[in-house]
Amino acid sequence: MRAISLEVIFEGESYIYKPEELFPITTKLEEYLKGLKGDVESQPFLPAHIVENVVEYLEDRLNPLADARVKAINEVCVYLNKRKLSAEDLRKDSELKAASDIFIDTILNELKAKGYDNDQVLMKVKIIRLKIREHLESFNPFQ
Repeated sequence: MRAISLEVIFEGESYIYKPEELFPITTKLEEYLKGLKGDVESQPFLPAHIVENVVEYLEDRLNPLADARVKAINEVCVYLNKRKLSAEDLRKDSELKAASDIFIDTILNELKAKGYDNDQVLMKVKIIRLKIREHLESFNPFQ
């Protein structure tokens, strides 16, 4: 993943925002999903069709997350440009909190719009678990 930096300039003062440092939610989630994908791909006890399904879902989930991050960064830029604060004021906790809230809200709204909010993900996880259970039950000699 490439690092993104935003330079906000107002009246000759500048401040560099590094979203991956200020808003680690997306980078942590991306790292988790990539790690999970690697774990699933190397899982020896799952059948190939389930592994393929899970890996495809995880890959599909990463793309909207990257798109949402770009949109969220743009929303933060719009907010900061409207505020027209000095570099010193941009560093205040209240401004960082406001920018962080905008960033997170935009991410969550974008993921929900693309079918990846928490409830939608949990439903997909249940479906995958049912497929795994059905696969394992197919080996039950007592049925």
